[in-house]
Order: sequence, then structure tokens, then C-alpha cells
Amino acid sequence: MKVAGKFKLSRVLAIAVFALGLGSNLNAQSLFGFPFRSPLFMTPVGSWFGRAIPANTICPPGAPGCAVPPEIVMVFTVHGDGTFIGIDSNIFQGGSHSTAHGQWTYDLSGKMKATFTLLQSSPTGVFIGGFKNLFSATMVNPDRMEGEINAFLYLYADQNGRAIVDSDGLPTPSPLEDPSLCNPQQGCVPLGTFTFKAKRVNVQ
Repeated sequence: MKVAGKFKLSRVLAIAVFALGLGSNLNAQSLFGFPFRSPLFMTPVGSWFGRAIPANTICPPGAPGCAVPPEIVMVFTVHGDGTFIGIDSNIFQGGSHSTAHGQWTYDLSGKMKATFTLLQSSPTGVFIGGFKNLFSATMVNPDRMEGEINAFLYLYADQNGRAIVDSDGLPTPSPLEDPSLCNPQQGCVPLGTFTFKAKRVNVQ
């Protein structure tokens, strides 16, 4: 009984130490002196600073009439409750847009996905609609991620900035619909993809 009791106690202690190590090292570089890179010990939760560049866009950046910028500097925050917010240096040259809001998921392979939307105005300040962005990233290490953003422009306002609505009373085309349904003839313009790199904003 004593031997069994000691074995049980040592096993409980071992599990407790291991759990304590996991809990205190989610964003650390090593556990018990050994470096780890397993996605299980990484989390995208936190604030990030990054830069995206065009990879395959609707028109060449800098070409006459092309609104695609040569780069996008961005800051975004990934919340533990599954929500995502972000802002960038403006994907639509000449206009301005709001903070982006959306949802995200993460799996044990280290892949993070998010879908978020934002509101967009024209260069003259007239509301024209908004963007929908599909965000896909891989955690390279606890403080760095790399990935791709697929951007869609939804033009759901008239020339006066009033929303064009569907039978449900919400703007159409809807940025909440399946992106595969995006059709320029119906007011949705696929802008293409951007690759990005981002680093975690740490307390200093």
C-alpha cells in the first residue's frame, strides 16, 4: 500500500509539474530547457504588427487606375474569445476605411484562419461599401506568423452613399456570403491575394 501510495503521489506530482510548465510557457521559447516549436504550445492570441505585399492581384500595383497599393502595413489583435479586430494603411488608395471586425479559428497544426469585414469610403468621402478579407496564417514560432490575405471589395452603396438592401433589409451584395459567389456584375470585386509577415507586440 505504501509503495502504491508513493507511486500515485509521484505520478500526480509529475502531472502537476507538466501542467504547470504548459500553463506558464504558452508563449515561451523552451520547456524544461528544450526548445519547442510545436503548434500545441503556440497561440495567436495577442496583438500583432505586420506588412503585406501584393502576390496575385486584379491589377499591377502602381499601374494607372489600379487601386492596389504596393504594400499594406497593418496592426491586428486576436482575442481569446474568437473575435478578431484590425486596421491597416488602407488597401484602397485614395479612400479610407474603418477598423475591421471578424472571427478566427486555430488548429493544432499551427494554422490560423480568420474572416473579417470593414467599411470603405471613396476618395471624396462617400460611403461605397466594404471589404471582406480571408486571412490564413501559420505560426512560425510563438512570436511570428506568416500567411496570406485574400481581399474582396463589396460595393453595396449607391452614388449618394446610401446602402442598397436586399429583402432582409441588409446591404447587398452581402460581405457575409460565400466568397465563391463574388461576382463583379453584382457589385463584388475580387482584388486578389497579399502575402504577409507579422510579429507579436510584446510588453516592453
